Amino acid sequence: MADSIQDVYNGVEKLHLDLIGTEDLHDRLGTLSLGCVRDGPTYIYELWKSLLNKWFTEGCKVYIATPLIDRNRIVNIIDLMFKNKTTANLEAVYLRYQLDDITRISDLKKEILDLEQYTTHQKLLIEYKFFNKCCYPVKRYHCNYIAGVMDGAAEVLVTSACFHAKHFVEESYESLAFVKMSERQFREQYVDPITTTLGVDA
Repeated sequence: MADSIQDVYNGVEKLHLDLIGTEDLHDRLGTLSLGCVRDGPTYIYELWKSLLNKWFTEGCKVYIATPLIDRNRIVNIIDLMFKNKTTANLEAVYLRYQLDDITRISDLKKEILDLEQYTTHQKLLIEYKFFNKCCYPVKRYHCNYIAGVMDGAAEVLVTSACFHAKHFVEESYESLAFVKMSERQFREQYVDPITTTLGVDA
């Protein structure tokens, strides 16, 4: 564990190298308002990480929804939050508790909290800032989006890709769109349907 802080630093730097530059990100988002089909590993995954980084950097309220997620994608989110530790604001993560026939979110939580790359203090932050933000719809659902909300406006990346190696590592062509709206519209169209299913207020 002696090198754990340096390991985390190196992991964040490696992740940073995978992010799209600001100008390129802006150009890509400008082409997505009509929607399209793109490869998950080579296009959508890179865009997903870069948008999360942008919103965490800006201090947006960030929402994540997917029925299927794996450990490495959760680690991506956590590392981006540590990278932007003074501004990251994860508002809610909507997941299935039972991710597949074998894996539950509690299994992934145990795996992540057992990783030696994180210090004891970081593990407490992971529990508080990520896992305490997770909500579990009681009905079967399938929607995948990330969103950043600030000053009454929302940006939303919607995709058919789940945030999992099946769509972000293995070759998989998925639908993709980037839309902007008011915060009220975002809540009505994206948050309320999920939280109504949950039976709780967002």
